[in-house]
Amino acid sequence: MSCKFLAFCPVSSDVCSKVRKASDCKCYKAVMRAFEEMLDEPRSVAFDAALRVYRHHYPHDNKMAAHLTVDHWVNAGRVQ
Repeated sequence: MSCKFLAFCPVSSDVCSKVRKASDCKCYKAVMRAFEEMLDEPRSVAFDAALRVYRHHYPHDNKMAAHLTVDHWVNAGRVQ
């Protein structure tokens, strides 16, 4: 996935090129479940839970790419 799929990419295109597509990841459902089940908490807490699940599955991804991937997944289809 490249930055053209993100509304705004605050980092280099090298990092954005490492953002994973949901369809390519077996952990997508687990990440989204963690996020959705924590939504009774502040959104930042729910996001952190989802990020932890993602980082469990992809510990070698750099932090920015992991953050951008999870951010893209949890905000997909969401109008801001």
